[in-house]
Amino acid sequence: MKSGKKLAAEGGSEAAPDYDFWVTMPSWTREEAIALLTGRDPAKSNRHQPSNSNALKLGLLIERAFSFGVFPNAVQVSPNDCVSTALSSNVPLPRELLKAFKKKKIDLKNWKTECERLTAENERLSKLAHETEQTKSKPSENVTSLKKKIGSLQIALLGVAIHKFRMKKDWQNSSVAKNIASSIAEAGLKLDEDTVRAHLIEAVATKGNDAIFYS
Repeated sequence: MKSGKKLAAEGGSEAAPDYDFWVTMPSWTREEAIALLTGRDPAKSNRHQPSNSNALKLGLLIERAFSFGVFPNAVQVSPNDCVSTALSSNVPLPRELLKAFKKKKIDLKNWKTECERLTAENERLSKLAHETEQTKSKPSENVTSLKKKIGSLQIALLGVAIHKFRMKKDWQNSSVAKNIASSIAEAGLKLDEDTVRAHLIEAVATKGNDAIFYS
């Protein structure tokens, strides 16, 4: 008995289709798609071509894909979409069919694998977004500690301003900030009047209600 071209999905067959020709077609009909994916020549009668469990599975897959609107067109489908969908089923396809796509440099996608990849990427980005949001809503311990230290120093500055420089509650137009800056300069250090004033404003805003100002 003669043995024809060996196909991955079919075993031996003398009716192997010309895949190099078929992959260049703009579209396949439902019947053509089923025949080509199961290693059969659409131009020949199915009675003279073998069939097996893989062929039956692929036939059912393509029938369902057409029936449930997986393909945009209910009558025909592009070879790329058809084979990419079949690849996702993990049912073996004819090796010669896949070789023909590779030879024509046509990119095929396993939609199941692609979906898993996109799902994993989406989960990664969601986790990253959550971590970023947590970072924004909860300052780091270093930042929190620094803010506490600044707040303590501002309270100390306010206490000195009231006790040593006779700071009053309506101090804004007074020379308190200027006098404090001058005293700091006399000690050989430098802190300008505007900076002193800014810290006093923050100190009054946070602790002004508790302070006993000079009267």
